[in-house]
Amino acid sequence: TTALALTALLGAWRSGRPLAGLPLGHVRRELPRMSGEFVLFVAAGVLAVGISTLARASGFELPFSGFGAREASLVLMATVIAGIAGLHPIVSITTWAGLMGPLSPDPALLGLTWLMCWSLGVTVSPMSGLHLFIQGRFGVPAWELARWNARYGMLMLAVYIAALHLYDRLL
Repeated sequence: TTALALTALLGAWRSGRPLAGLPLGHVRRELPRMSGEFVLFVAAGVLAVGISTLARASGFELPFSGFGAREASLVLMATVIAGIAGLHPIVSITTWAGLMGPLSPDPALLGLTWLMCWSLGVTVSPMSGLHLFIQGRFGVPAWELARWNARYGMLMLAVYIAALHLYDRLL
């Protein structure tokens, strides 16, 4: 509630318009400009449902029957490797989510894993919006950006895996 109120107050102050007209103006002008992001997340949801349905129909099972720190670490590593190969993290996360439904994983561990996959995936993936923005805006070649992020990516992967195991051990 506080975040919404503060955002509305700052928006009214910056625009010089009355506070009452801001929500309607936002809905009319700003939300339609976000249609690309909206479509991306809807498509990711449809992809997750499709993968889950296909996995169940085909009898496919993951090579693990539970979801703990070891499995979360494997998912994180696979997502990072896929990111380096150019697969956007949202596609990896959606694919994993579709496959993990039957495992009924701990929601907090799963959420933590997805957050780590996202943050590290956009750092190492040459196809992430972050990389494409930096490449286009500053003219940095993709290979150079990947080289700059390699050491950080390896360090954070180790930190994240340690954090997953610590979380699992504490609970």
